[in-house]
Amino acid sequence: MARAERQWRNLKEWKWFGFGHTDKTPGDAELAFFCPTCPQPGVNLPEDWKTDEAQWKYQRSFAMDGNFVAVHQQQLRTTQDVWIKDGEGYMTRRAPYYQHLRCTAEIYEVHDVLLYPFRSLIYSFYQPCTCNEHRAHLDRAKAYKGCDCSGIGAFACLRHGCFCPGSIVNFQKGEQQRNMDYGHCKMLQHTHTEECPGVISCYDVHCQYHKKLHARVAKGQYLSFRPGLRLVPAIGLFHVHGHQNVCYARYAPRFIPGAALADGEVMERLFSVLNGISTVTRTMTLAHRSETLDSHMGDSNFKKMIDMGKVYRFPFIFDSDCVKSPLCAKSGRKFVRVLKLPRKTIFSCRRLQSQNKLKFGQRLFNTQRKNGEMEILRPWMFTIWTCQEVCAVSLVVTSLSKNIPVIPQAEIRANLMAAEQGSNSGVGITSWLVDGMSIQETQYVNYFELEKEIECS
Repeated sequence: MARAERQWRNLKEWKWFGFGHTDKTPGDAELAFFCPTCPQPGVNLPEDWKTDEAQWKYQRSFAMDGNFVAVHQQQLRTTQDVWIKDGEGYMTRRAPYYQHLRCTAEIYEVHDVLLYPFRSLIYSFYQPCTCNEHRAHLDRAKAYKGCDCSGIGAFACLRHGCFCPGSIVNFQKGEQQRNMDYGHCKMLQHTHTEECPGVISCYDVHCQYHKKLHARVAKGQYLSFRPGLRLVPAIGLFHVHGHQNVCYARYAPRFIPGAALADGEVMERLFSVLNGISTVTRTMTLAHRSETLDSHMGDSNFKKMIDMGKVYRFPFIFDSDCVKSPLCAKSGRKFVRVLKLPRKTIFSCRRLQSQNKLKFGQRLFNTQRKNGEMEILRPWMFTIWTCQEVCAVSLVVTSLSKNIPVIPQAEIRANLMAAEQGSNSGVGITSWLVDGMSIQETQYVNYFELEKEIECS
């Protein structure tokens, strides 16, 4: 059954990608989907895109990380393994990858405080570490007992989370730079970056990985970058706070032009899904494991490809009454950001944020629901509910009508404390009232949660 399943899956992929009824054999990364939204010349860009002055729009962005859940146990008879696919999907081709590993030495890092008298000798084999001691670098030489693959190094587009074809590599020990270097080069090779003005690359330990990257690529026999390629290193917003303070200013995506609002942690979300099958592939043969991981990565990219039309259609649904949409201070900024409204509209919403009620979203939702267009609205229903919850939690019992001004909760608590101290009526009344407000906040949240369940059902 396992053999039949592998052959059936391979035949389906040949048919999907146009090789089923031809004599042509698929090459590297030709049996893999990729992101249809990232700007790619010859795929989704106009012919005159190079004449556009705003070249930052055509900058590419990627994320990379290691996954140590996808380990593989050593098999007894590896010579009998049959490779139906070898590099045609998301995993790299084996022969050139292992040749690269054999002729490339890993350079480890050491802190300046270690073996100070022998610094010049040590630096000929090691490079100094300029950041904190991260596990990704400390465990690079760590061996995994009974495993011939200690994990995988994966790459994906930063904004949409589509796995990059032909770039997924196997680890032999820890997360070594030579493994990631090979996948990095293959990522740029198979994702149409030949003419892009620049590439943002997000990695958890980029402050150490990027220092000698170009030197390693120049020395590598199987590594190559496009001449003149501008690489911009970045660190995800979750991991960057574990670095030194200087790394936050240098590598946080919030400070990099063209990175938009990407958090740089898309690989963690992809791995949370891929780990479900990674635990099953541990005892498969290497060939079967590679094909299974390829299949699930392709399924992830395929689902994103067919759902992007629905997701990116709703931000352009616009109502002229949105200028009057009465949003509170917090939910208003979130709502207009999701709808991508003009700057003038955003300012109008902020000026009118305390004069009306949140009706625009509900009115548009009810209109489209009557017209039977629920599929269009389903992706942004959560946005309206989020605005309602933030409004309820932030404004407590205050009304948003035009006659009653909005009073922040902190000011209410301060006024209650001042009144209590002036009345000499005892201690604890303010805490009792604050607890009551917290209970009412919880009731608001539960109310909207119940509404969400009713609507979804």
